Amino acid sequence: MSASRKGGAMSRRRGMSSVWRSNRGIAMMLLVLVLAIGLSIWQSDWAHRVLRDGFRLGGFPMIGVGLMVLCIGVLMFDRRARLIEPEVASVTLLSVVVVLGGLVLLLVIFQLYWLLGFAPSVTLFVAGMALALGFRPVWIALATGAGTALALSLIAYLLGVPLPHGPLLALVNG
Repeated sequence: MSASRKGGAMSRRRGMSSVWRSNRGIAMMLLVLVLAIGLSIWQSDWAHRVLRDGFRLGGFPMIGVGLMVLCIGVLMFDRRARLIEPEVASVTLLSVVVVLGGLVLLLVIFQLYWLLGFAPSVTLFVAGMALALGFRPVWIALATGAGTALALSLIAYLLGVPLPHGPLLALVNG
């Protein structure tokens, strides 16, 4: 293969990755995510439940999804759509893995929420993300998680919002 053809392939590859780093590329990724959220809401039984005033329970979330799609449309087609922000241009694979790992951790903690209870779930999530973002030593990440869980529990208590303690608390209390 000639040098000019190799160079052309490289510039195309660079050009393709720059599309995903531009405002338009980010907007396309956000659009997929928001449409998945909207589809999830639409398929939920609770979203179609009619309230006393005749409004559907999923009405406000779907309005929110619609407004997000509108904002994403502006981001995709405005005059700055092809612009690549310097912060986005410097994103590395490691930072993407950290974010995706955080989402996976959040999903795992969400699944364990009813078993562990509110405070342990929040503690594990915040400590895990703090460690992923570089908090060292480990006890600082755990203290940050426990402090966050305590503060949120206190706010919920003051507002009268009941939080699940999970069956593990019953085992500890005997």
